[in-house]
Amino acid sequence: MKTDLIQITYEDSTDTLPQPIEKRIVETLDFLMTELNQGARSISLFFCSIETMIQLNGTYRNREVPTDLLSWLYQDDTTGPHVPEEPWGEMVYCLAVIRKQAAASGWEIGDELLRLTVHGLTHLLGYDHESDADEAVMLDFEKKLLVRIGLEGAYDS
Repeated sequence: MKTDLIQITYEDSTDTLPQPIEKRIVETLDFLMTELNQGARSISLFFCSIETMIQLNGTYRNREVPTDLLSWLYQDDTTGPHVPEEPWGEMVYCLAVIRKQAAASGWEIGDELLRLTVHGLTHLLGYDHESDADEAVMLDFEKKLLVRIGLEGAYDS
């Protein structure tokens, strides 16, 4: 995968991340997508305010509360051929929520963002946590990916 297929944008009212953290997220996502043979897919990463996240979570999940991350596909390989030039999926992050989570867990913000990026990627790959069985499968896959990027133990607490 080429890192130019991963685009980061920010809502106007949202602070931007330091360049080294952005770079780490993009390089990690690039690495995982290549490792998983998903390299020709374009992904949008959008950082938004709490208000926007509440609206998006209400619209897409019927939960009008802030959350750390939402992700969804624009292209589903089961409904037709993948078009590399078109966005494949999107991950929407709420930095205000993520900063609180990182502080509460004792994690650096960059590590928390990588953990969430792996979580979002597993959703884009078709995993979910709607049932206990599905959640166990998804968590096992996430843990394997986290080990590959040096974040083993992310769910140990």
